[in-house]
Amino acid sequence: MSDLPLEPRVEAKIPVSLRRLFGAQAQASRGFLDTRFGRRPHWTVRSPEGAYLGQAMVDDVPGKSERITILVATAPDGTLRDLEILAYREAYGGEVAQEAWRAQFRGRKAGDPLRVGRQVRNVSGATISTNSVSAGVARCLAALAASGGGSR
Repeated sequence: MSDLPLEPRVEAKIPVSLRRLFGAQAQASRGFLDTRFGRRPHWTVRSPEGAYLGQAMVDDVPGKSERITILVATAPDGTLRDLEILAYREAYGGEVAQEAWRAQFRGRKAGDPLRVGRQVRNVSGATISTNSVSAGVARCLAALAASGGGSR
């Protein structure tokens, strides 16, 4: 697959999301993560004192007809800290961006099953979106874990 270019409106949301997830004083260093599905924007996040707080990456997943851009952030132990939907471009199924649906991913780690209808609740009318976001979270968690996770 190819590198992931970020649209300006998506790029502008990332610092806001990182501050919300890691705290206003957190310092994020941007880089790129080479994955089997292409090169992805990646951030290593540290406290002002230099303590490792976690990492985050952005990916696109397919919707019914448009891409969905997600940000997956992990804690130092590699568990999912939070999931952000940076851009949802579909006409239906925007519920995947709601807190109640995203919260079910927190605490998951690479290798955890994330099947819709089992570990993940489906959103009526958004089956493709729920499946794609769930699969995207799983592959981002695996990529972040393979990058070294909390050993930074």
